Amino acid sequence: MAFGIPVVTNRGLAMSELVDDGQDGFIVESVDEAADRVRELLTDPERHRRMSVAAWEKSKTLSWQSHADRLRALMEDSLS
Repeated sequence: MAFGIPVVTNRGLAMSELVDDGQDGFIVESVDEAADRVRELLTDPERHRRMSVAAWEKSKTLSWQSHADRLRALMEDSLS
């Protein structure tokens, strides 16, 4: 995602929890489905561009700094 590339992952991997299927990547069930999704991206430049931008934007929310900021906000909210 941080390279602006849509992710292709399977449901059994933790990465699947971060992917919005069809938005910034694909969650697939088989190798054949993965190949089909990659083919879709290679033959539809506009969809590839949209998904690449979405992947890049999501990656910015997944930094350690972003994670620490969210934890800090949650802790502050729980103490107030």
